[in-house]
Amino acid sequence: MSRMHNQYRELESSYNYIDKTECLEKEIERFPSVYIEGAAGCGKTTMMRMFLEKHPEVDYTVLWMDEDEKDKEYEEYERYVDKYVDNSRWLILENVPEELPLHTVGMIKRSIRRLGGQDRIILIGRNEIPDALLGTFWNREMGLVTQHSMLFDQDEVECLIKQYGSRTSPEQLLRYTGG
Repeated sequence: MSRMHNQYRELESSYNYIDKTECLEKEIERFPSVYIEGAAGCGKTTMMRMFLEKHPEVDYTVLWMDEDEKDKEYEEYERYVDKYVDNSRWLILENVPEELPLHTVGMIKRSIRRLGGQDRIILIGRNEIPDALLGTFWNREMGLVTQHSMLFDQDEVECLIKQYGSRTSPEQLLRYTGG
């Protein structure tokens, strides 16, 4: 973890967005933690930012995890997480690496189990849920939002094409991109 932000930057008003937060909202209602998975640029962070704009009452902190996170001091990382979980805030862990050090896995699991009320831990990564955290998923302590749920359907593609004044065929775009 190298960067901590109290908030994400605002969504740029010059862009047109399709709201894909419905699946995230369902998982957040059902589980104390949620893992959002998908390839780079598929909309994971945008989905989270849109959700938070719709819910200004949510007090959250974002921690960015780096691939070199395993080289960071465990105590420093745990102190950050404990500080925000204990203050009844939502904690968003961005860029969760595929391989997590055991001490980080333990800290995440303990933090999830300590959550109360409307507090949440949201993990966002480019890969599937790390193997070390699969138990939290199977024990129904963690929900899952997959990249598939962020794909656009034909109506959404048509809407974007119209908004941008493109002459691209919606069918061709869907066939080329898969959504």
